[in-house]
Amino acid sequence: MPKRRQINSTERDGVNYVRNVIKHANSIFNEIHRENDYGKTMDL
Repeated sequence: MPKRRQINSTERDGVNYVRNVIKHANSIFNEIHRENDYGKTMDL
């Protein structure tokens, strides 16, 4: 079985942490996977 690179594991830990913070603030977390992130700006 191939091993994931350490950076991927660290990235997932960070995303999961932020997701939990947002969730506990009763807000919506919209994850954009790295493969689909083209630097699009968010409209406020």
